[in-house]
Amino acid sequence: MIRRRSLPRRESFGDLTPELLAALETGHDNFGALSPARGRRLSADALKVARAAWQLHRQRILVAWIRKHPGTRPWSWWRWDAPPRTRRRRIGGTGTALPGTWNWYGRPSAYAGDYDGSNPPRFEPEHEFLERHGLLAPRERAALKSIECRAAAAARQNTREDVDGAQPRHGGAR
Repeated sequence: MIRRRSLPRRESFGDLTPELLAALETGHDNFGALSPARGRRLSADALKVARAAWQLHRQRILVAWIRKHPGTRPWSWWRWDAPPRTRRRRIGGTGTALPGTWNWYGRPSAYAGDYDGSNPPRFEPEHEFLERHGLLAPRERAALKSIECRAAAAARQNTREDVDGAQPRHGGAR
């Protein structure tokens, strides 16, 4: 008997088009939802429209986003909802942030002339920032722990030697 498989359920956001949702999630208007200049960062006028759409749809977007990407936040959250005057901690690399550019996922979007592409600035992961500021939901914490456990198990599996020390066989004749 042939069984029908159902497609994964897509979130419905009513009047929020997939193109506008993508712009709110990434900060890029690749599909021209906000302006005819596709693929660029949002213009000042487009930012006004994006902010109004974010305020209207914030809760539904965040719930769907966190379900899919625990420990992270969409671009609009970083732009308009992140705690004021907070930044992700710098953990390495070189480069001085230009003033007023600390709005790209909690990191600078532009650097001064001392930027070194072979040693770019590195920042704490988003989940560490969110944890430090008490912004992770309990379910999100549990999801992250599960992801970490699966990653650790996969790493152990990849480095484990056979019990007898023999090389693993990959089929075929010896």
